[in-house]
Amino acid sequence: MGWTTPEWVGKPSKFELFLRERINKALKEEEPFVYSVKGSKGNEYKVTLANEAWSCECVGYTYRKRCTHIQKAQTEHTEAHS
Repeated sequence: MGWTTPEWVGKPSKFELFLRERINKALKEEEPFVYSVKGSKGNEYKVTLANEAWSCECVGYTYRKRCTHIQKAQTEHTEAHS
């Protein structure tokens, strides 16, 4: 004989399920890694790794979604966390 949920408890609403999903997702999110990378002309760019996604504040990343600053930060990250 197993445990059954009493009828008076009821099932969670769609909104309650939505909230539970959002809370669980927020709890799983990690603190971002932030790197300061010097560009070819001496400018400093902030490169961020958050939830397994890289981003950079440079113009090139804004347009192409890739840049050399991310490559440099990935190398630094790999060396620091190996």
